[in-house]
Amino acid sequence: MKKKAIILLIIIFSHNVFSQVGINITNPKSTLDVSAKRNSDGTLNGNSQIFGLQAPRITRLELTNNTTNYGTDQNGSLIYITDVSGGTATGEREFITSIGYYYFDASTDRWVRFVTKIPSNWELDNIYDYEATAAQDITNSETDLTGFSKAITIPANKDAKIVISYSMPVGTTINAGYYGVTLMKGNNEFIAGSRKYTNIQFPTTGASWAMVTVSATVSDNIVGTTASQTITYSLKAYLENLSNARFAMYANQGANFNWGHGYWSIIVYLRDKQ
Repeated sequence: MKKKAIILLIIIFSHNVFSQVGINITNPKSTLDVSAKRNSDGTLNGNSQIFGLQAPRITRLELTNNTTNYGTDQNGSLIYITDVSGGTATGEREFITSIGYYYFDASTDRWVRFVTKIPSNWELDNIYDYEATAAQDITNSETDLTGFSKAITIPANKDAKIVISYSMPVGTTINAGYYGVTLMKGNNEFIAGSRKYTNIQFPTTGASWAMVTVSATVSDNIVGTTASQTITYSLKAYLENLSNARFAMYANQGANFNWGHGYWSIIVYLRDKQ
């Protein structure tokens, strides 16, 4: 105890005389200047020193149980959270969800993670695809195309890039109107991925069907949140001034088999929330 009192007096005395405090340094360059132990020639005094400056180390549970009210006088206070398995991420601790350094921001009344953000690269998470197994005769616009719906779940604190590609054969016997495919994101049209065509005139060769392949590739960027997100993408038939059209294929065999089959793929990339 006596030794600690002497050290405290030395620090106070140094502060009064120099208005700056140095540890292991005789000529401090700031309010508090901490140096490794060095010899007079500037070389390190030994190679077994433990370097570093440590803030108070506590668990989130300990911070949760702490009854002290932080305010403007504590703005910028620094702590190191060693464990987040206990306590709650609410109120001042809303952003304390992982181990690390946090500083108190009085303007938001929150502990904020103190990190140097290094952008992480996208990593492939999953690939989903589907090939149509039957033709679908459509008489009403915005009818769901069977099999072309997928719910994608994005984990908490992850950004996502969703790449959607589809190829859809569409044909009709009617010589008028418009047809195409509407890409949906939840209950709303994802316009960048929708495609619509003017129905072409029949050639003079006596063909009974006019057919096109409707296709698109589009990406959707999702910003991560503290909770997981589930987003459903789907395809709908689009008809305008047209009473019927056939989607996904003509048939599995026989005439017009070369229409091909409707197909789509959804590629999901994830990275840490930026």
